[in-house]
Amino acid sequence: MNKLLVSFIVGCLATGSLVAAPINVTVFDGVMHTHGGAQSGTMLEDQEADKGSFNQLFDLEAFTWDSKTSVLSLIGEFDFQNGVTEGLSTIRGGDIFLDLNVDGIFEHAIVLDFDNITYDLLSVTESDLELFTDIYREFANPFKVKEGQGTLVIGGIDFDFQQNLSDEEIGFGLIGGNHYKIDLDLGSAGITGSFKAQYTMQCANDLIIAQVPEPALLSMIGVSLISLCLISRRKKTN
Repeated sequence: MNKLLVSFIVGCLATGSLVAAPINVTVFDGVMHTHGGAQSGTMLEDQEADKGSFNQLFDLEAFTWDSKTSVLSLIGEFDFQNGVTEGLSTIRGGDIFLDLNVDGIFEHAIVLDFDNITYDLLSVTESDLELFTDIYREFANPFKVKEGQGTLVIGGIDFDFQQNLSDEEIGFGLIGGNHYKIDLDLGSAGITGSFKAQYTMQCANDLIIAQVPEPALLSMIGVSLISLCLISRRKKTN
């Protein structure tokens, strides 16, 4: 085997560079109402909103995960900071809920503070949550932590918020032309994966779900990529 190729593989395994790039960890929520031609696979949430809402301003597009930095990103054409104003009312965003045990129970919540661009990680129980009781919106539960409820685990962690990003700037094949993005350093809160995450807004017009895999699984993906490269190289040599 070429020594240069061996060095490259060893370097990739040592640094984790084959799996260091952020990946789309979005899970399709099972509800489909397109407003511009939804795509497929993990892209089913792009150009799509639930509850029959075809307004792109409510489109929640993707969750992405960077295993190297433990950064979870939430992307959408929904304005996470200001919400959407319709008439005299403004529809606000909710909190980000985490199922760290991957047992179907959201036992933690990320509460965003856009005034200070920081977040608090709370431990929550069902009694701490604002839940939708409308049968057409219950699928999006939970929505938000009740004011003053929940137990603080760690607070005041900085996050990054970007707005008005183009399709080229946002990447991941997402389209629409005007994207908002929240980058959450979960490593600072001691969260590295695997876990499930969920987010919706006040009207539940859309729901976005993430399933972050185990780090070991990401390493297996890297090894698989190496194997494919070697097989391809061997075929070309023969």
